[in-house]
This record gives sequence, C-alpha cells and structure tokens, in this order.
Amino acid sequence: MKIVELLFFTILLLPLALPAQQEQSVITVSGYALHKDPTPTYKAIMSLGNLYSSLPSDIISLKAMQEQYREALEAKGIAWSALKENPYDFGYETLGYENQGIIYSYETTSASDMKKFMQVKTHGVQRLNIIAVFTIDSEEGKGLTKEALRNAHEKAQTIANAMGKELGPVQTVEDFNGKWGENIETTLYYDKDPAVHHYTLSVTYLMWE
Repeated sequence: MKIVELLFFTILLLPLALPAQQEQSVITVSGYALHKDPTPTYKAIMSLGNLYSSLPSDIISLKAMQEQYREALEAKGIAWSALKENPYDFGYETLGYENQGIIYSYETTSASDMKKFMQVKTHGVQRLNIIAVFTIDSEEGKGLTKEALRNAHEKAQTIANAMGKELGPVQTVEDFNGKWGENIETTLYYDKDPAVHHYTLSVTYLMWE
C-alpha cells in the first residue's frame, strides 16, 4: 500500500516540476574588446618598374628609375640601405608586367618615418601593400578576454532585464579570433588607427523567470 501511495505521489509531482524546467532558456551574445598596440612595426612593399608604356620613347631605364627613387628617399632622410631589394623568392614577375622591375620592402617602428616613406613618389614607383605588424602576449590576451566577458555580460544583462528574466550562469564561451603570441597584420588606411585588433568572443548564458 505504501509503495502504491509513494508512486501516486511521485506521479502527481512530475507535472509540477516540468513547467519549472520549461521556464529555463538561453541567450547568446557577442563580447568585444579593443587592443591598440603602442609599438607596431610598419612594413611597406613597393614595386619599381615602367608601367605606363611599352613605347621606346617613353621608357626610362630601370637604373635611372632606381637613381631617381634613391635621391628622393635620401632627400626625405631615408637611407637607401634601409630598403631590401627583392626580399622574397618571387618578385616583380608575379605582377604580370612585360617590362622588368624590382620589388622593395621597407620596415620601421617609426610612424613618422613611414609617413615620409609613403610621401616619396617618383617615376615607376607603385605601392603594393603597407601594413602594421604586432603581437599580443598572453597577459594582454588575458586582459582582453576579461574585458570581452564583461562586455558580453553587460549585453546579456540588459536583454534579460528587458525580457523580465533573471540572468543565469555562463554555459559556453567561444573564442573567435584570439591570436596570442602570433603576428597580427593590419592594413593602413586613412580612416582608422593602425595596429588595432578587435577581439570577439561568443558567450551563452542561462535565463529563467
């Protein structure tokens, strides 16, 4: 008799427990943190070659273009020896031009020097790529992660409040672009700061009434 009564009591409790379980839900938000590196290395890749015409009367010799470029750089205070000529296994031939040319690379930690370098324009010089290179160490990564988690929690709390629900504990965290200890490259543009990394992660929280 006691077994039957206990079974009956348990069956009665089950429907009461189910709604409470169904009240639980989850919310997933993105958390952001911004890293602005104070000491990046600036790197420029340039080509030098006669791009504009194949007519003999318009062609300036490669040696003459080199001399013009060297003089213009030195006039800006940039040593010719600071440039590396054809620094990679493949060079000017990959650009697909018929005329001969040279690839140059220039690296500096000085933003002022890179600006001077970018201002030098002589016949045959073409800018291929200018980037800032930097790394984020593990301690900086730890700080970015904490900041991104705080940002995610603020968003989730705001949404939970708007829905009239209580925000619960973290269920999962997904790291999208944490690159601690790796070289990070950002292209230099006029409308954004150099050497900036936008760190993003996704956080899922429990919510209940």
